[in-house]
Amino acid sequence: MNKSLRLIFASLFAILGLSVVSFAQEGENKPPSINERQQNQRERIKDGVQDGDIKKKELARLAKEQAGIRQQERRFKSDGEFTKVERAKVQRNLNQSSRHIRRASRK
Repeated sequence: MNKSLRLIFASLFAILGLSVVSFAQEGENKPPSINERQQNQRERIKDGVQDGDIKKKELARLAKEQAGIRQQERRFKSDGEFTKVERAKVQRNLNQSSRHIRRASRK
């Protein structure tokens, strides 16, 4: 009986270990959060300015667009609930902003 108990516990630990590994891998495929995307876009704008790819006028336009997205997100969260529809709108605006940054950096 002692051997069978050991075998059962060893099997349980092996299964739990595999479960933890699979959960860890799922987290790696998770899309970036809104805050991570905003930080990434700030870095891209900063790099574009440092490289000379983004000029003053474009920087002002991109900064205004980023501020608008942050304001929209704050407005959506102000009632204490951030719905899927509101999140999708912010993500859509971040997608558009990302395209604008890419275009400004390529001029």
